[in-house]
Amino acid sequence: MSEESDKTDNSRVLMSKKIIAWKLFQFVVFIVCVTGFTLQAKNFFTHFFTYPTIISTEVRNIEELERPAYTFCYTSQFKRTKYCKAYPDHCMTPENMTEFCKEKWYYCRRDTDKENFKIPKPEYLNYENYVRRNNTKELCQDVPPIVNETNGIQVHYIQTRSKFGKSRFLVYPCFSKHLRLEGHSPASVANLKKRTSVSMEYLTIDAGQDEMFDSSARPGILFALHSPYEPVNPYLKGALMKPGRSYQVHIQLKEENRLKYPYKTDCMNYLEIWEANNRTGPRSKEMCIQHCQIEYSMWCRKCEWGIFMYKDVEKMCEMDKGKKCHIMNGTQKERYAERQRCIDSCKTECVKRTYSFSVEERTNIPTVDDKEGKDYIDVDVFLDEPEIFVYSHKPQYMDVEAFSYIGGFMGCWLGISIWAFAHNIGNVLSSVVAYVKKGCRRKTEESSPSALSI
Repeated sequence: MSEESDKTDNSRVLMSKKIIAWKLFQFVVFIVCVTGFTLQAKNFFTHFFTYPTIISTEVRNIEELERPAYTFCYTSQFKRTKYCKAYPDHCMTPENMTEFCKEKWYYCRRDTDKENFKIPKPEYLNYENYVRRNNTKELCQDVPPIVNETNGIQVHYIQTRSKFGKSRFLVYPCFSKHLRLEGHSPASVANLKKRTSVSMEYLTIDAGQDEMFDSSARPGILFALHSPYEPVNPYLKGALMKPGRSYQVHIQLKEENRLKYPYKTDCMNYLEIWEANNRTGPRSKEMCIQHCQIEYSMWCRKCEWGIFMYKDVEKMCEMDKGKKCHIMNGTQKERYAERQRCIDSCKTECVKRTYSFSVEERTNIPTVDDKEGKDYIDVDVFLDEPEIFVYSHKPQYMDVEAFSYIGGFMGCWLGISIWAFAHNIGNVLSSVVAYVKKGCRRKTEESSPSALSI
């Protein structure tokens, strides 16, 4: 009996040790799994709360399109006849008028008074040294180049670098159609339903060759196609169109859709704000920045400086007023900081549509009077397909997906822990069953006849 009792006690001790070992194993596995789950969940939520986005692309058919703006600039800043009237001593009559008219026929075609015909003298072509901003408007080209459609034409003044000195800026008049930089009018909309190739506009342009300030310069018009809500400088981003030629302009459309804060693509819906503000204010990031720049410049210089397109040339700063704002005192620093904060608040548009274009030069314009035809430019603007290539920033994770990811992590890690726990329970139950069976067997043996006879 003592030997069996010792064996039983040893079995119990051994089983207890196994149970303790399995419990310890279960605890270790559980801690490892919870730690792994916690770390993976932490990494996921760290990434999740950066509000990441993915980019989807699609080609979308459109039934309506906000017409792009067209901006035309003369290659000649001043009008020859205006300049010679204002500065008669700076002009002269060509020595051989016959040869001059033969070579530069466009100068003479409209001038009947050949004796009083004047062109600027070569030594006065560098007019920037004596022509001030305040009388630039009086000398500039004032006739819109578009001759077949004059309604809705706006004039703006663009400053660009002079060919005589890189530090100098000159002011050129430019004429735009469908431009909506300011004002209450919405953009002009074209109906594209049931169309494949769409002619957006047909324009006839007068190059103004007879008013070229510099007779040695290349006559023509600088053309740019752009968003109706953004200014542009055709002298930097335009295409030169020559008199006597016809051109096909092909539009390509792209659109980027961004998400507002807290996503990294933080943006601003300028059109919504414009509508809410009784249709006032900027309708693009670029115009928002220019408003900040104008406000600062008017405070500092009492004139406008540092923008693309000026509506009023009289408000433009003279070159010598530009130095004033570089003197940094306490008040100046604070206003400069306000300007920077204003610019930083100008976010990218939530829906930004880009109008790019390519220009195809065609044959000369057919006309009965060849010289008359050589003075004009025909421009046909096409949208080859009523399609737009759309880039859309979308949330990488929706809220419901976060629970799915966490559930997946939990199922992976805690599943291992549960497996270890179940395995442990199975072993314990097996040991208990074996122990019970052994006890029952011993009782049976004790109650058997052989045991009683002894």
